[in-house]
Amino acid sequence: PEARMPEQRLIELLRQAYAYQVEFSNFHPSLHGGKRAEPVVRTLLEDYSCPTLPNALRATLRGPASDIKCVCFLGQEGVRVVAGGADHRVRIWDARDAWRAPVVLEGHTARVWSVATTPSGHLVVSAGGE
Repeated sequence: PEARMPEQRLIELLRQAYAYQVEFSNFHPSLHGGKRAEPVVRTLLEDYSCPTLPNALRATLRGPASDIKCVCFLGQEGVRVVAGGADHRVRIWDARDAWRAPVVLEGHTARVWSVATTPSGHLVVSAGGE
């Protein structure tokens, strides 16, 4: 299933984060007689519900033995997976063929902390601890 974020998602999250911080500030006027007022924002995700996710293991992707630090799908199709880790490498798997060895991208000199892709899947970016 296609998952899309609601319009103005970032603005709404920032509004909620600000309201949450104000509500729980020790010096905010919402403190009445030493007691906190009931918070207005109960969750930072109040306007988003997750689509149904599969609850069964379909495949195990082989790669580094441990220390994967980040993972994301490559593009919107959800058929390729990108991951980065402590071994300074970024790997790209085809989720439809878990037995195929991943494409390994090298070039970082420290662990990879974040990976992201464009919606088309034509570009992968990674950030390391360099």
